[in-house]
Amino acid sequence: NNEILKQRLSCIPIHITELDMPLQNYIMELNVENLTDTIIYVTTEDFKIKNVTTNEYLSDNDTRKIFPPGELGYYIDFARLRPKISDEIPGEKLNLTCEFGIGTAKENAMFNAVSTCAYGYTPDVENIEVELGKKVQGWKDKGMSKTEIDFESKDWRLLDAQRIVKKDSFDFILQSVGIYENRTLVKMSCDILIKKLEKMDTLMETDELKITPSLNTMKNSYDVLLENEDYTIGKMLEYLLFSKYFEGVAILAYCGFKKLHPHDLDSTIRLAYKEDTDISIVKQNLKTCIVDAIALYNNIKERF
Repeated sequence: NNEILKQRLSCIPIHITELDMPLQNYIMELNVENLTDTIIYVTTEDFKIKNVTTNEYLSDNDTRKIFPPGELGYYIDFARLRPKISDEIPGEKLNLTCEFGIGTAKENAMFNAVSTCAYGYTPDVENIEVELGKKVQGWKDKGMSKTEIDFESKDWRLLDAQRIVKKDSFDFILQSVGIYENRTLVKMSCDILIKKLEKMDTLMETDELKITPSLNTMKNSYDVLLENEDYTIGKMLEYLLFSKYFEGVAILAYCGFKKLHPHDLDSTIRLAYKEDTDISIVKQNLKTCIVDAIALYNNIKERF
């Protein structure tokens, strides 16, 4: 099935780190036929890359840099071809040509640059042991045996212990699919977010960022439309606005973020002020938070 092959092909990492490389000048060719009497496997070792401007193929060495084998020396399986079953029915053959392109995980998960990306609260090991000691003493007072106490301790560590965490501390796990190093991905992510924030600041300066009065019952309420943005930018700005202007100087009566549907391209930050407020004040407050966010991501990037 062509669609299955296309999906498999899109899942194969392409080890090109220079994003300004003229990808339109290159194509990948694959031409394999099973002439044996057994099933054969087509892998990335069979891929050939051709420069369409010079009509020449890249050397095997250069091709292997773009489609390298794994740590154990094996190449990624792409398809399998069955052998001929009679003189009239030849073995299967796979012949295709495809162009290179750049995609993101937002378009499709098969373009993801990481294989693992997760985070959670940082466990407070010292307090966990203190609480477990209290639990153990309680179980002893109930007359439970050592075997029962050991079982209950393991059970408690699996769930209840996970609720004892350090305040405002998180552990992140990030593992690349192999194209970029893990630390490089963090730096690149920070650069992308900084560029998004700088673009938003520019749009606001040129009055292209849509800020309109809210259609609701709250007084002095405004909606800030974030075009082609979702929770990553929206929740960050919501937090900064809430911390600085709701909890801090307390000029906001309401601060919230909303994306009406996961398929929507845009999202909205809604701000309601306690006093009559001009849109220029909304821009000023938003600009302050954008500057703070840029400084925050620059600080994170420097740590890697």
